[in-house]
Amino acid sequence: MGKILDLTGKRKDLVRKAYVLQQEERKQKLIAGLGEPRSNFYRVSHRMTSLPDFKAFQPFVKVLYFSLCASRNRYQRQKAYFTRSLSCLVKDTGLSRPTIIKAINILVDSRFVITAKRKSGRRTRFQIVELEARAKFLDG
Repeated sequence: MGKILDLTGKRKDLVRKAYVLQQEERKQKLIAGLGEPRSNFYRVSHRMTSLPDFKAFQPFVKVLYFSLCASRNRYQRQKAYFTRSLSCLVKDTGLSRPTIIKAINILVDSRFVITAKRKSGRRTRFQIVELEARAKFLDG
């Protein structure tokens, strides 16, 4: 009788291990499907953040810029742009809607971000501008 109990105990351990492996595989597939790196990091250009224009930004503008960089790494995939609604940006940053709109305008005017408007007039398509492209915008 003791051997039967011992086998069921081993069986439970095997089932638990299989469940944990399944959950880990699901998690990895989810992360891979979103295009997000497997670590907790996202790409931000050091050269962009070291510019005097960026250093002069108010903190809420920097928060939005970093949030957009994280969204770019997560949602952009192979396209040159990514989409993010204002309500999602509110949830991501914790900033109010008017503050986000103000920060978007500042980033667009400073040529750190390019946006495209939908028919309704809302800006939901974003593209983070790299340093070389920003220099061309400012020169031309």
